[in-house]
Amino acid sequence: MPSIWKYAKKEKLLSIEEYKILKFAHKQRNKIYHENEIRKSDIELTIILYYLFLTKKRVDWENPVSFRVFSNDSGSYTVNWS
Repeated sequence: MPSIWKYAKKEKLLSIEEYKILKFAHKQRNKIYHENEIRKSDIELTIILYYLFLTKKRVDWENPVSFRVFSNDSGSYTVNWS
């Protein structure tokens, strides 16, 4: 887990809930990347939690944020935050 998250939590830049979401998402990423452990339900949950985190944090950010989503089901598309 990146130490910057611990720092951000300590400095109240991240709430406990936000910290736990990032910690969980990172753990799932490590399972996929390092252990090749892939569970569709875990991936879906991680994406939903991370999306909710980003939409909540967007209010704190000055510039609009977007990212591109890639999917085997529907190709790719841009998430529109407005």
